[in-house]
Amino acid sequence: MISFTKNENPTIKAEIMTIIPIIIKNSYIKSFLGTVEAYINYFRKVYDKIDYIITPSKFYYKKFEEFGINKNKLTYIPNFIDNQEESFKPAFNGYYIYIGRLSKEKGLLSLLEEFKTFNKKLIIVGTGPIEQDLKNYVINNKIDNVTFINFQNKENLKNLIINAKCI
Repeated sequence: MISFTKNENPTIKAEIMTIIPIIIKNSYIKSFLGTVEAYINYFRKVYDKIDYIITPSKFYYKKFEEFGINKNKLTYIPNFIDNQEESFKPAFNGYYIYIGRLSKEKGLLSLLEEFKTFNKKLIIVGTGPIEQDLKNYVINNKIDNVTFINFQNKENLKNLIINAKCI
C-alpha cells in the first residue's frame, strides 16, 4: 500500500499512481477511464469543493485521509444494526438477503442467475430503476425461491437481518 501525506508533491503522487495497475471490474479500459476521471477531479480540485463526506466503513475513512481529504470533512457512520445490543440474537433461518437500491451496477442479475440453481431462499429488499426487470427475470426463469420486499422500517429490517443466514 502506498500512502501520501499532505506535504508530498502531488505531481509525484500522480506519476506513482499511473504505474500502479488498478483493475476496475477486470477491465483495463474501465481502469484507464477511472484513472482519467480521478485525475480530472483531482486537478479541477473537485474534492476541495466537497463540504462533507460520510463513509460507511473505517476503511473508506482511512482511504479518504490517505488521499488528502481534510479530517474535518470526514465522518464515519457505521451500519445501522448494533450487533452489541442485548436483543441481537441471530437465528440464521436459512435465507439470504439483499438490502439496497435495485440498480444495474449492483450485480443483481448475476445474483439471480446463481439463485436459479441454488436451493435456498433469497429475499431482496429495496426499490430502484431495474426493479421490474428483476421481477420479470424471476418470473420468466421460473425462479421460485426469490421474494421481493419494498422499503422496510428499521425494526423490520433488523428482524430480517437477524434471521438471515447471510447478507
